[in-house]
Amino acid sequence: MELNNELGDRLSAGTLCDRTKGTIPSNKLSLIMDLCSQSLMPAKDAFHTIVKTALQKDRWQITHDPYPLQAGSFNLAIDLGAQKVIAAERGEHKIAIEIKSFLGPSKISEFYSALGQFLAYRAALQVQESDRILYLAVPNNIYDQFFTTSFIQSLVEQHQMYLLIYDIDQEVIRRWQP
Repeated sequence: MELNNELGDRLSAGTLCDRTKGTIPSNKLSLIMDLCSQSLMPAKDAFHTIVKTALQKDRWQITHDPYPLQAGSFNLAIDLGAQKVIAAERGEHKIAIEIKSFLGPSKISEFYSALGQFLAYRAALQVQESDRILYLAVPNNIYDQFFTTSFIQSLVEQHQMYLLIYDIDQEVIRRWQP
């Protein structure tokens, strides 16, 4: 699978960077530096393009890909920023979307990670651009199988998470929650 190879390449480059610090021959230094800088870039989620296309089909204008976010000394990046003009007198809606595929073996572990990331991004977004609303984008099959369970629903409600549920095959948005 292409995604696993890309991930393996990123992990190998990162490991290479850590293991060869101070021991790199000068003729190989630029190659190693290129590999290191590539491995430190945030990897796009497997369904990044699908969500971007779905938003565009729904007449959202993509304003950032990725959306840069500063949180103190941390440089963060939310997957997408978008806006949609609703009506001349009502202005525009601005959103930021963190895309998750939930392709790993443990959905609950991926949810824990996504929840923590969502909360951190939302807090930083409140400081940087408080009128932009953060959404967690999840595939419709994962929403139906996992996010509808009572425990996950209670966590989503308790943490006031906004969800964008997207259809992988049709490349459309199926639902906004709330």
